[in-house]
Amino acid sequence: MIFRQYRNWRNAYFITVFILTIISILVGTFIFTKEKKVVAAEKIREIESVSSQKSKQITEWYKDEVNDALVISQNSVLLSMIKTAITDKSLINEEFRYSISQIASQHDYEEIIITEANGSILYSSNNDSTVSRKHNYSRKEFRITYNPQVTTSGIYFSSNKKLILDFITHPKIDGRDIKLILRINPESSLLPLMSYSPVYEKSFRSGLIEFTGDSITLIFSNGESETFKAGHKYVTSYFFKLDEKINKNVFKAHDVSGNLIIAYLSPVLDTPWNLYSKVDNKELFLSFNRQAIFILLLIILVFILIFTVISSLYSQREKDIYKSLYQMFSDSPQPMWIYDLETLRFLEVNHAAIFHYGYSRDEFLSMTIKEIRPREDVAHLLEDVKNTTNPFNDAGIWRHLKKNGELIYVNIKSHEVIFNKRNARHVLAMDITDIKVAQDALQESEQKFRQLFEDHSAVKIIIDPTDGKIVNANEAAAEFYGYTREQLTSMYVYNLNILDQEKIKDEFKKVLEQKKINFEFTHRKSDGTLCDVEVFSSRIHISGKYYLHSIVHDISEKKKAMAQIEKMVAELVTAKNKAEESDHLKTAFLANMSHEIRTPMNGILGFMELLRQPGLTGDQFDEYISIVKTSGERLLSTINDIIDISKIESGQITLNESGCNLNDIITQQYDFFKPEAEKKGLEISINSLLREDEKFVRTDITKLESVIVNLIKNAIKFTKSGSIKLSVSRAEEKLLFNVTDTGKGIPKDRLGIIFERFVQADISMARDHEGSGLGLAISKAYIDLMGGEINVESEIGKGSSFTFSIPYKPAEITSKVQIPGKLEEICKIPQDLNILIAEDDEISYIYLSRILKKYKVNLIRVYNGIEAFQECEKNAEISLVLMDIKMPIMDGYEATRSILTVRPELPIIALTAFALSDDKEKAIECGCVDYLSKPVKKEVLLEAISKYSTKKATA
Repeated sequence: MIFRQYRNWRNAYFITVFILTIISILVGTFIFTKEKKVVAAEKIREIESVSSQKSKQITEWYKDEVNDALVISQNSVLLSMIKTAITDKSLINEEFRYSISQIASQHDYEEIIITEANGSILYSSNNDSTVSRKHNYSRKEFRITYNPQVTTSGIYFSSNKKLILDFITHPKIDGRDIKLILRINPESSLLPLMSYSPVYEKSFRSGLIEFTGDSITLIFSNGESETFKAGHKYVTSYFFKLDEKINKNVFKAHDVSGNLIIAYLSPVLDTPWNLYSKVDNKELFLSFNRQAIFILLLIILVFILIFTVISSLYSQREKDIYKSLYQMFSDSPQPMWIYDLETLRFLEVNHAAIFHYGYSRDEFLSMTIKEIRPREDVAHLLEDVKNTTNPFNDAGIWRHLKKNGELIYVNIKSHEVIFNKRNARHVLAMDITDIKVAQDALQESEQKFRQLFEDHSAVKIIIDPTDGKIVNANEAAAEFYGYTREQLTSMYVYNLNILDQEKIKDEFKKVLEQKKINFEFTHRKSDGTLCDVEVFSSRIHISGKYYLHSIVHDISEKKKAMAQIEKMVAELVTAKNKAEESDHLKTAFLANMSHEIRTPMNGILGFMELLRQPGLTGDQFDEYISIVKTSGERLLSTINDIIDISKIESGQITLNESGCNLNDIITQQYDFFKPEAEKKGLEISINSLLREDEKFVRTDITKLESVIVNLIKNAIKFTKSGSIKLSVSRAEEKLLFNVTDTGKGIPKDRLGIIFERFVQADISMARDHEGSGLGLAISKAYIDLMGGEINVESEIGKGSSFTFSIPYKPAEITSKVQIPGKLEEICKIPQDLNILIAEDDEISYIYLSRILKKYKVNLIRVYNGIEAFQECEKNAEISLVLMDIKMPIMDGYEATRSILTVRPELPIIALTAFALSDDKEKAIECGCVDYLSKPVKKEVLLEAISKYSTKKATA
């Protein structure tokens, strides 16, 4: 009666069917078009939303890397190491490489490079520094607006086709500009951030665009890249032909392959990149088209059903129905009204509407639907009425005003009707104010929590405390543990925490009881590696149940740093103690050296002064000369020790092996020291010698004798009574030497350090013995050089036993074996022998000339190597040369080589005050026939002259 009035319903039936079909097609097409636009808008919003979020994540990642680079470049320890490496290139060693490699590993850098300001590479953590200097770093650098101290290279391929990204800082080392280049592999850190896809993921693709000079590079999330040079047909349109600009960042276009796409393009803030993503337009609407087909089929079925039902009704029945419908309209508890589509006036309202809004029926019928809307909503209402063509319309949620001014939210549903022959709409209004307020509050809360949880850079997980199941985890957690979020949410916290399950449950109880929220655990990642973490847990309430919200911080590096700090502190304390001890030892050593040098010098100078007094008897003269000689030998011994230890410290000691009879060496030393030992009332003996078939060996005789002499001298020096025993024996492939005494002994706390430089068993100023105290240090260095080792056993008051070993190297008896013997006392020097003396020191020349004065020889003196060469070249009568090594203009080594080029047969004897163990080898190497160290003993000099002048005469 009130909704639709038809006359001659049966006659109009077929007309109605036709009209409804046409209307359905039109309305369906309209709805399809409109809904397609809605779907397109939703899809575009989804692309824009996801892409925008990814852009923010890339920006945050970029800022984190920039901050990381800045922090590392300001690391004082690293800068100190770089300073040291630049100042002294010899220090660029394995330790330096290891240190910067560790820094690179800890911060996930592929490589750390140090260059000059002009790009010249000084060092790389992955390459030897000498190789690295052959290259030059010349990448264009992008400035960073918010942090001018850091620049970046942009993404590019390295020489080995590997994708890399450099962050470059410019620290100054002592005013010197350098570049610290921190190299990252984008495939492991940046590109995963771009690996996102909406639901439609078959054709979806995303990447970064980077502008470099005249090129544009597109880097996709799978590591592939495309580079377009200037002038390419797609360069000016950013890789596609623009069809329609949908909004600021979204476009409809044809890509380089000609496909219609929806594309997103926007700069990534604070980076040198633009984010680019696209999806095929067909795939975008694939799901919608399928739904549209389904709905179309459903509507067709509904229409068939409706038409079938309508055809079975009669007009009277229709009237009865409409009567019933009006009764239902009037008495319905839900507010309803009918309004004129042309004037928007209320045509009818029910009792529920009158009661709910507070207006009377007459007031309603004098009003329009605009008057129950807030003023600011009227324009939207008119637009909606204008655009609403669907007879049945779900208008959604609107704001209405009651008579008392109260604002309410209502859900509107309407359909078209004919009321009193006027086109009208029947409206159902459901008040949802309470629901809307609650939903808005809940939605806002959920959105805040979800955004805070999912997008937070901290590692976050939500745990069900009843069974330990992980019910949610954010992206940071997935990245940290190496699982996907789906994998994490199917796991239990026991799969991550290595702690016993029962203990973990106890910790859950503490959190639920709010007794504890902070923990330190060890977690296991997907690759099996363990890391120390600090966990902050809190109890949250979701859907009537308690869960644990946990924030996880990786403290592995923190713990390592703390351990390193503790180790460094301990090392510093140890170093401090050692430095104090070393300072004390060196002070005592210097005091001892002063004593050991001044004491013999006092004897030499003092008794030389006494020798000048007139009236000395022969005995007094011999006594004073003996004292001067003894003091000189003591001073020379001290100087030799200092020279030897200096040579050892500089690493210039070498071996000079030859054959010898070890038994003779031990026996000779026994014979030599026996008078001195017996003078002190000591008994000295040989316990054992080598068998006849073992006694000939190859070794460095000089160094071996030096060790044996040092040990015997120490034994005599520190033994007041008792005995001294010597022995040598063979143990498989080693020779064992032993010197045992019954002397004062060595304290146990000094047994381990008496072989060190500047260390003695007794370091007090009141020692009762003489000597430099370097003997044991020199002996140990010689034994180490020979491939052996030395040990000592001692007890205070009972004596000491020194044992050392060297490798056993047999010498064949048939070979030339040096057997130490005494100097010949009879020297045969030919008369009228012409001897050239190359000596710049006047005193040394006078000494030599006095020794040779009694022999009928001719002495020719020159002052430097040049003069020596010239004299030998022009004077063929010269039969022997005494060559000083240390001379001006040309030294003795060079002079000897020059002389032998013109006089190869001429014997040259080297004289030097250097007195170092390998100086003899140098002299022999350059062509000298023998080597004598200053001060030269008379007997040794005459023996050498006799030996080589006789050979010359024989030749």
